[in-house]
Amino acid sequence: MNHLDVCTHMSNEADKDILTRKLFDVNIRLFHSSPPYKRLVLDACAYIEWAAITEKEGYKKPHGWSGANAGIPWNIIAYVEDGKSYVMINPRITNGFGEYKTVKTNCGSLTLEKPREVHRQEFIDVNYEDTRGLTQIKRFGPKPGYTVQHEIQHNLGILITDLI
Repeated sequence: MNHLDVCTHMSNEADKDILTRKLFDVNIRLFHSSPPYKRLVLDACAYIEWAAITEKEGYKKPHGWSGANAGIPWNIIAYVEDGKSYVMINPRITNGFGEYKTVKTNCGSLTLEKPREVHRQEFIDVNYEDTRGLTQIKRFGPKPGYTVQHEIQHNLGILITDLI
């Protein structure tokens, strides 16, 4: 399977919209009250998680994936930590602390020839809902925090080429 067959990319005119705008939050009220809606959301979560853990031809093994990467207009991300994958629904960075670090990064929706330097906060707190629809708070250090910041920014319509 080819990376570009499952990932949005700025080289495709049809993909630019979802990569450059803020995505919709999942409606947690409907998640709890409507079983068909919950199934749709969980199917989207499963697909994004699958994309985050699956190596594809044409790009490096991913560390995370976003709704924007998947072409799904919901604020959902998945990331990999110590070989295990995690899904966050409606993730929002609520606090950042520590130093801003310069890190080299690339992006599957850009596939730049060489990694780009960006500044990432060393530590972040993230509020989100898990796949049961329960609110969680998690503190991240650099790994996988830099990936989580990247994926959350994707769902806000921010690309690494937009950052200093």
